[in-house]
Amino acid sequence: DVYKRQALDAALLEYSDTLSSIYPTSVSAVLSYILAKEREVENIRAIARGREVGLDENEIEEELVVL
Repeated sequence: DVYKRQALDAALLEYSDTLSSIYPTSVSAVLSYILAKEREVENIRAIARGREVGLDENEIEEELVVL
């Protein structure tokens, strides 16, 4: 289910941000950055695909994972 995956992705990003704040010199900060950039790329791809097939802004927005 798309909404479960989006909720899981959002929770993972939030948790990695929390860990990187608690342990800023550990690998968790790097992991948090990589996960955030990966999500950003996936969101940009979703926007591009949505525009390509003619979806309106609300339909595209439902596909994005935003914290």
